[in-house]
Amino acid sequence: MDVVQSKAACRKSCEQKLRQIEPHKQELDRKISKNLEALLAQLFSSSDKLTLGIYKPLADEPAVDISMPVTFSYPKVSGDTDMHFYRSEKFSKGAFAIDEPVNSDDCNLVPKDQHDAFVIPGLAFLQQGSRLGRGKGYFDRYLKLVDSVKIGVGYSCVIQGEQWLPEKHDVPMNYVVTDKFILKVV
Repeated sequence: MDVVQSKAACRKSCEQKLRQIEPHKQELDRKISKNLEALLAQLFSSSDKLTLGIYKPLADEPAVDISMPVTFSYPKVSGDTDMHFYRSEKFSKGAFAIDEPVNSDDCNLVPKDQHDAFVIPGLAFLQQGSRLGRGKGYFDRYLKLVDSVKIGVGYSCVIQGEQWLPEKHDVPMNYVVTDKFILKVV
């Protein structure tokens, strides 16, 4: 089977599964948030305040809530291939109808090397940390250039076995956090 078709088929299957969890989404999001905070506390126990690259969720992505001291930065797409992370409290719909930072000027830019970790949504994850995204590659292009901890977040119903073949440009996560478990990728 062609890899692209395989990823497309997985995306479609995941989208169907995600529609089925809608009645339980808030409860599952709370569980993911709790597991994510536990992982962050374990990884960064000596840090006073973390700098975390995170996302504004689409309707079918986990809406994580982190109550520990964190400086958040959010992605903004520019052009066909670039993405950067900015500190912001104001957002507007940007590329692909995703909430993006409004005040994305140089003084709010957070350089790649100033992040302790990145929290990245995925439609699905493989056991070895490969992430199935929306298919545009923005996160992969950005994350291949960072050494920070990469944490994928998703619902346990879409953690799959070998159902697609990762491509060489796919950047694996170091951890995958779901509503049921935290997977450390070896």
